[in-house]
Amino acid sequence: MSFTHSSNFSAFIHEAKNLIRLALPIFIGQFCMTCLGFIDTLMAADVGTVDLAAISLGTTFWSPVVLFGVGLTLALAPIVAQLKGARLAHLIPGIVHNSLLPSAIIAIISMLFLIFVPEYLFVFIDDSEFELKQKATDYLFYIAFGLPGALLFNILKNTTEGLSIALPSMIIGIVTLLFNIPINYIFIYGKFGMPAMGAVGCGVATTIVIWLSFFMLLGYSIWSKKLKDFKLLRSKHPFEAKTIKHICVVGFPIAIALIIETFSYSIVGYALTPFGSTVMAASQIANIICILVFMIPISIASAVTIRVGHSLGENSPLRVKRAALTGLGLAALVIIPTAFTVFCHRSDIIGIFTQDSNVISIVTPLFIFILIYQLQDALFGTTLGILRGFKDTRFLMNANFIILWIIGIPIGALLGLTEFFGKKYGVYGMWGTLVACYYVMTLTFSARTYYLFRNIDKYLAKNDTSIH
Repeated sequence: MSFTHSSNFSAFIHEAKNLIRLALPIFIGQFCMTCLGFIDTLMAADVGTVDLAAISLGTTFWSPVVLFGVGLTLALAPIVAQLKGARLAHLIPGIVHNSLLPSAIIAIISMLFLIFVPEYLFVFIDDSEFELKQKATDYLFYIAFGLPGALLFNILKNTTEGLSIALPSMIIGIVTLLFNIPINYIFIYGKFGMPAMGAVGCGVATTIVIWLSFFMLLGYSIWSKKLKDFKLLRSKHPFEAKTIKHICVVGFPIAIALIIETFSYSIVGYALTPFGSTVMAASQIANIICILVFMIPISIASAVTIRVGHSLGENSPLRVKRAALTGLGLAALVIIPTAFTVFCHRSDIIGIFTQDSNVISIVTPLFIFILIYQLQDALFGTTLGILRGFKDTRFLMNANFIILWIIGIPIGALLGLTEFFGKKYGVYGMWGTLVACYYVMTLTFSARTYYLFRNIDKYLAKNDTSIH
């Protein structure tokens, strides 16, 4: 009996090490990529208010477009992990090559949108803000040419991570972050013979570092000894309708779910505009804190996706459950202390963003919502990773749509913007509804996870056929 317990404990320790080897580099890489936007904002703000506003306006259009394309490529991680686990690695290059076609279509449509559409959508901006419209339009024009590079990078990133190789993406993220600062400096302020472009220079710099990231990962994919046996880019594979359909069936729901989540936060921000800039600033600070801390569970979720996918490919229900339970334990071990640390140091954190007493008085109570929100992140992130590992992405999309948009937004509007529940709760009503929605999603994802585990033998039999 003691030998069995010792063996089980050793197995969980081994799984935890595998998860950490994946989650830590993924987290650092994502943190570096998030910092790119933060650096753009700081450097544009130094130029002037118009340039800062142009970055903000441009990001409103750029983020959903790039998220949609990146969402499709996220399908590659569980697909590749399952194939590797099933010892069908010879099929992986075909998956990579077939992902190029839908990604190319998305890239072309997205580029055309960012180049030609914004100037027509900016008609709502007053003519007195001509400089803002022009800079935002030019910013999106240059950044549009980085879109193909972003999708190509994420195709290789999710493929290598699906093969349980996450370190290159982390290193490239760090290098990209370091290069972004001087490249921004050159194009924003006009150094080394370049014209001073302000916010538009951020678009140029972003496109350059995106392509730099892609070529670094491409070089690794071609010359790495770890990837040599997989022949990712050394053999030609024809486009196959069945393979492309499989990638799209798994990937598009992820993309749509990301858009739903992103727009939910955007809608909250937009709905608060009648309450004035002070309330909006307080909500934005809370939003930034949530995004930064959320990178922890989402990184663990990515690692759980890969480990669950690999174990499913191995046709091992025991290892699937072990990966899931270990991921949950690891997530709770990291996220719960982080949540209380953020809450206890809320005054110091707020002080980084503002010294305005009015903003501070509004944002301080929001940290209660942030704490409550983060306490469910361990279970939310783990179950999200499990469902992606099972490639059960259509369920994720439907749950996001129903809970956030069909239920959450109307209730949030009634609580925050009307006196339907006795009084107008404003920003606290909106944030309270958002937090409640994520608890409902976590319970929904958990119930679906339980269902999949109860029926894992049926899934494995069906999945075995689909893989082959």
